[in-house]
Order: sequence, then structure tokens, then C-alpha cells
Amino acid sequence: MKVVPSVVYDFKSGAEKKLHRLLSKMKGTSGAVALHSQNLPEHSYKEWCEIDYVILTRKGILVLELKGGRVGRDQDGIWQFKDRFGKIHKKSEGPFEQASSGKYALRAALSNLLGESKVRHVSIGWGCVFPDTVHVPQLAETPAEAIISAPDCKTAETLSIALERLADYWFNKKGYYRKLEGPELHQLHMTLRPSFEVTPALSARVDSVFQKMVSLTESQYMIVDAADASQRILCSGGAGTGKSLVAMEVARREAGKGKRVAFISSGALFGAYVSEGLAPAGVEFIELDVSGKGLLLADGEIFDCLVVDEAQDMMNWGLLDAFTRILKNGFEGGNWHLFLDPNNQHGLLGSYEADAFEYAREISDHAVKLKRNCRNTPQIITQTQMLTGADIGVSQLEGQGEKVRIRNYKDPAGCMGLVVEQLKDWQRDGVDLREVTILTAVTIKETFPLGLPGAWASRIYELSKETVNARHLNRVALCEIRKFKGLESKYVMIVGLEQFDGEPSCIRQIYTGLTRANAMLSVLVPVGKQPLIDQLYIAYLESIQA
Repeated sequence: MKVVPSVVYDFKSGAEKKLHRLLSKMKGTSGAVALHSQNLPEHSYKEWCEIDYVILTRKGILVLELKGGRVGRDQDGIWQFKDRFGKIHKKSEGPFEQASSGKYALRAALSNLLGESKVRHVSIGWGCVFPDTVHVPQLAETPAEAIISAPDCKTAETLSIALERLADYWFNKKGYYRKLEGPELHQLHMTLRPSFEVTPALSARVDSVFQKMVSLTESQYMIVDAADASQRILCSGGAGTGKSLVAMEVARREAGKGKRVAFISSGALFGAYVSEGLAPAGVEFIELDVSGKGLLLADGEIFDCLVVDEAQDMMNWGLLDAFTRILKNGFEGGNWHLFLDPNNQHGLLGSYEADAFEYAREISDHAVKLKRNCRNTPQIITQTQMLTGADIGVSQLEGQGEKVRIRNYKDPAGCMGLVVEQLKDWQRDGVDLREVTILTAVTIKETFPLGLPGAWASRIYELSKETVNARHLNRVALCEIRKFKGLESKYVMIVGLEQFDGEPSCIRQIYTGLTRANAMLSVLVPVGKQPLIDQLYIAYLESIQA
């Protein structure tokens, strides 16, 4: 069934989320639609728009009141609703009265909008949905058909049967009700939809998604517990699964035990970013020297514990020997925790040797994997999989996020124009430019050979160790993709794909770039490279169908 709005940015309860999902999966008759008021801000509600759901079907309109949690009614007739936190809310007016009053308010509103003659023959009924309650208290005047309880909400099919039963009950109440034709359903839909669907500003939508991501990273702390009880863990996961977050927490906890802890990773920018959160706990950051394939560390330093992030860049025998030299009891007998991405990030910086990885895996106490993506929206994950074939986990966010925007240009001037246009669009949507990062696949000098027009020429700056934790107000950071490893940004625009050829090194680079975006991703592709992009899409689709 078509559900409006199709995307809800902030479900207030698990019951709302469940019903929205079930209705979306339901097979509805042609023209059937469910209108949900969830995205409406409080000041936008009309009297009849306090209805949770309005279902439009050929047999008429159903007004649904949704009550999640456990529901009961005491001897004095007071309704009690227990929420998911165990808190009990009491009300004298029950859900049946609310749904019934909603029905009459809706009929009056439609009569006013369309005229009584167009509404008189339309069956309008009401019902209450209790997704979490098996035995619902029933009043003598409440028809059994109007109660949709937990067993009815088990699957989309059981819900469909319950709604059909409810529609039949009300439709058969009056002899002059008749089934609605397609154009009538469409007219009702278009009349009601503006009151049920509003589109929040892009910045508000992204903020909602981002807050959800931040809260969901707590689920990754089970890995922290494993590290707490072990000498050595090897944790793998695709980009966005929370490896760096968990690695930092593991490092802080190990330091809290009185150990001297080194946090090792590649990338000066990432080092500057994480050091701010690690230094207060006494954790020391050591950077991988990519050019010399060693560690930027004075000789003779010894640590009690090593926590290695982006470890795929260090899975080679030379660096494992380096770890042995700085770790108490050596790499084979010492205390270490490795976090790595088995996908396309290895080889972008540093070097990777498969037998070194196998050795590390064999001597670890536990090899664990993060499978849930807590950084990227489903749209960004899908785009990454289609272009790179990488498995970066399943998004924690169901159906949320903005569509990935891919646009073509013919020449540098065209690219420059699209960059400015996208930045202006984001500005109009209330986006703080400090939350935007332009990532380039080429060097900074090669990115905009013609420069940017007007004031934008001075509003783009190269991201550095000094600005990674303190972005410039009203300005946009520009960074090479390879230097942005480990970091992330709410809004990402990818440019500089003139040399993209589909080879593994380019796939690794674009994989890293795509997965840096939290909630909004824009990719600018030269016209001449679009056929190659299309080939990658086709190859991906063929691989999942094989």
C-alpha cells in the first residue's frame, strides 16, 4: 500500500515504526493509500489532523488511532498506557473515543472542502491499533471489528485481513454507501495529502538522521566488552560500521587500567581529529609513515597496549615487526586490538599482505565483525555497493535519508558551475557550510584549474590538522580523498574523477570517498566517465542476480 509520507524522519515509538512498515508492505487495491500525520510539526495540526492514520480504500475511509506499549483500563474507567520505558500514562479519554471523534471531525472537514453531496455516500469508519497488546479492554459499545491487536499486526497479511474486516463492518452499516472509483480516491487523496505531508528543510532532515546515527553507535559497545576481557581482538567491518568509535573507547578503557597505550592509525588529519578525544585519557597517538612504511615514533619507546585503527594499511610483515619492537611482550604475546576494513580501503595508504593478516587473525583471542552500518544512510550504502561491490553492512536507518545526487559535466567550467550550484542549494536549505566537505580524487591544485567564481574563490579552503577540529565559519573545506580516511562529514561532494578508470586503485579511492558522507552525498562525474559508471552498475546488478 502507498503510505504518505513514505519516509518518516523521527518515529516517536516502535509501534509507529512497525505499523508504517506493515502498511508499506501490504498489498492494497489500486488507489488505496495510508496518510500518516507523523512528520507534521505541532503547530501544523488541524483539529482532525490529530488522527494517527487515515486509510483510503474503495470501501471508504478508515480513521485509525494507534496506541503502542501495554494498554489497560482500571475499575474507575481510567485508561493506562505503559510506554517502552515502563512509565505509565493515565487518561480519562480512551483510544476508542479519540478515534470516534476523529471520524466525525474528518467527515465535517471533507464536507466543507468538497461539499456534502460528494461525501454523503462515502463510508467513514474508525478503529484502534494496539501493536503491542494482545488482550485489549473492550467497551460494550465498541465493535470487535474496531480492535486491531498484536496478533493482527504480526505480518502485513494479518493486518490486511484486519483492515478489510474493519472496512466491511463500516461499509455495511448504511445501505447508501457505495464503493469509490479511482478518480474519487485520487480526489480524496489530493484533498487530504497537503494536511498530512510537509517536507522539513534539508538541514532539519539531515540533522534528524545524524542524531539517529549518533545514538545508534552505542550498539557497537559489545566489541568494547570483548576487548575488555581479552588480550588481543581483531575486529573487522566495512566503512561506517563504527570501528574508529569503538577503537577509541577501547584505547581509553585500556589506559584507564593504568597501561601506557598507543593509538596507531594512518593519516595526519585523522590523527589530529582523534587526538583531541584521546589525549585527556592519556592515550598517545602514533601516525603511520606511509612514505617510509614505518611508524613516526622515537626509538626505544615501549607500550603496554597497542590499539590500531585502519589496520588494513599496516597488515604487512614490516609493520608487524615494528609493533613487536614497541610492544611489551612483543606482537605474539602482547596486548593489542586491531580494527580493519576488509573491503576496498587496503592499499590506498600503506601496504597489505594477506599472510600477515592471517597470522594476526590466528594469534588473536577473538576475531569479531561489525555488520551494522551506523554512519551512512541506506541510499549512500546502496550507491557504494553499486559502484564498488563492497559490503559495508546494513544501515541502522530504515528508509531514511536523501537520494544520492549524481550529475554530469562536460568541462572544468561545467564542474565549477555544478559545485557552486550545489553549495547554493545547500545554503538555501539552511545547511551550515562547516558541515560540508568537498573531496577530490586528484590533488588540490588539479581540482579547480579555472578557480571558482566571485566570492566562492575565497570561501573554499584546504582542510588541515589545524582546522579539522575547528572548521571556518561560512566556508567549505576541500580535501583529497586519501587524506580524509577515517573522517566523516554530514554533507559530501565528490569531484576530480577525470582520471577514474575502474581499476582497483580507483575503486578503492571512490569507495573511501563515498563512505565519508553521513547523510547527503553529491557526486560530480565527467560526461566521458558516465559509461564506465554505468558498466559498474550493470556488473553489480548481474553479480547479485547470479
